[in-house]
Amino acid sequence: MAQAERDSITRRSLFSGALALVPATVLPPGALANPAAPDPIFAAIAAHRSAYAQLNAFLHELAAIEKAAWHAPRGKRRAAKKRLAEAYKTERRFGDDEHQAFETFTGTVPHTLDGAVAALRYVRERFDEGDTCEEDECMTLLGSIEQAICKAGG
Repeated sequence: MAQAERDSITRRSLFSGALALVPATVLPPGALANPAAPDPIFAAIAAHRSAYAQLNAFLHELAAIEKAAWHAPRGKRRAAKKRLAEAYKTERRFGDDEHQAFETFTGTVPHTLDGAVAALRYVRERFDEGDTCEEDECMTLLGSIEQAICKAGG
């Protein structure tokens, strides 16, 4: 059997490249050494889940506001358009909150293997619902999870 060439991507080069995307302050020294400390990934998942739910809930409200603005009778169009403009600002705020929560989630290094599993499971759930992850966010997440697994494995 022929041996694989060594000019392919190695685990070490992939790991070091992924870690370059993860902020150094995410995992405090000795964080995995203290199993009693709560794993921050669970809070990051909960924060993103909440921000995502708030955004989606508002999108239903936004749809009603848009419909009202599009069908507003004369004399009420200006007020309806003003309300719609405010609703778009609110949507952007919820979108920014959701995006920030997702960035925090992807950059949070799990402190436990259970946390790493929870992070992977959450991403799979989001993917199953049709959400996607930007390439840089995915690489940050993979680097975070790999770092946690390597630390746990010694």
